[in-house]
Amino acid sequence: MSAETDIRFDAGNGIVYLAPRGEMSGDRFVDLLADVFVDPAFRKGMHLLWDLRRANPGGLRPADILRIHRFTQDNLAVRGEGCSALVVSSELGFALGRTLAAWREQAGPAMRLFSSVADAEAWLLETS
Repeated sequence: MSAETDIRFDAGNGIVYLAPRGEMSGDRFVDLLADVFVDPAFRKGMHLLWDLRRANPGGLRPADILRIHRFTQDNLAVRGEGCSALVVSSELGFALGRTLAAWREQAGPAMRLFSSVADAEAWLLETS
């Protein structure tokens, strides 16, 4: 897994916490998801909490967002119905996250955007 990403598996609450730092690209998102899905600590149906406040989404393009969406759709059998919460702190991060969430509303587990980890975690725990 990336040295620039803190990843923690909370099996008790069924949440994977991902906190990347630095430049984000479609490849980096997909690589992180792929690593999580094969990690022995991952269980089908776990929620994903992405803390993107220290990440720079400036390198993401619409094609990257579509690629991330397609990867999650292609891996639903592995991932299960766990929801995703994205914690963002910039307008650009919110706009990109909203685009991804809009695609996810059409198919796949729920996704919401938040400005705090506490709010994101509370929502994920409510959906369990």
